[in-house]
Amino acid sequence: MPDTLGERLKAWRLLAEGLKPRLGEVEFLAADHTELAALVQQIDALLTQSDVHEGRLRETVRQRAIAEERISELYGRMVFRLKGTYGKRANVLHELGLKPDAVPGRPPKKDETQPPAPASAKEEPTAG
Repeated sequence: MPDTLGERLKAWRLLAEGLKPRLGEVEFLAADHTELAALVQQIDALLTQSDVHEGRLRETVRQRAIAEERISELYGRMVFRLKGTYGKRANVLHELGLKPDAVPGRPPKKDETQPPAPASAKEEPTAG
């Protein structure tokens, strides 16, 4: 039996079409032949339907990619304009779900815990 669906379908179709004129000689295969021919037609219809759905899916993905690109540009432009209107560090940006820019020259906070106190040097007695 062939490996791919296309090769198998070709073999099934060849048997269905080739056996049709000889059904008188092999009447015991008439019911099986009828079912085989119907299934070949069904598979052809399903393959056609599958191609249509694949085409629709590709078009949907293409349209989504276009929309994603457009919304990314629009979002960036709106954020830029909002920061220009309210200021780069305004609290209103946070309310809109945007991250305000960090204060220049101030390193980001890492940990709020106090560093350990430095060990004091022992005082040496002075001679006196």
